[in-house]
Amino acid sequence: MNKWTIAALTAALTFAAGGLQAADADGRYAAYPPSANKESCGSFNAAVAKGENQSDWRDWNVFNVYTRGFLTAVSWQVVNTYDITGGKGRDAYMGWLEKYCAENPLDSYANANVELVVELYPTRTQTEPK
Repeated sequence: MNKWTIAALTAALTFAAGGLQAADADGRYAAYPPSANKESCGSFNAAVAKGENQSDWRDWNVFNVYTRGFLTAVSWQVVNTYDITGGKGRDAYMGWLEKYCAENPLDSYANANVELVVELYPTRTQTEPK
């Protein structure tokens, strides 16, 4: 999906939620932890490798926590969305991010999460399961 399509979908989702995208004039925004929107997919790839090679998943878990918060915020903000993941578990969406980041190591990890949401949106859970 190209950047214009993503921008259009992001705008549509934002306006559907009844709000505006919270960013400065340059499209930058604060992320928590503050370094998250400065981290690259390459940094995430290194965290994955460190976990697999040294059984040290602490760095990977920082990315995991960021993504879980990001997905929670999207589920909360997007109209007709109960669960943006559509019930997919952590292994599925973190696996998707691992593949995406392996193919796009210079992309920011924050943007990788936006790409993930674009991928997940069509199969999201729209109402709470009964």
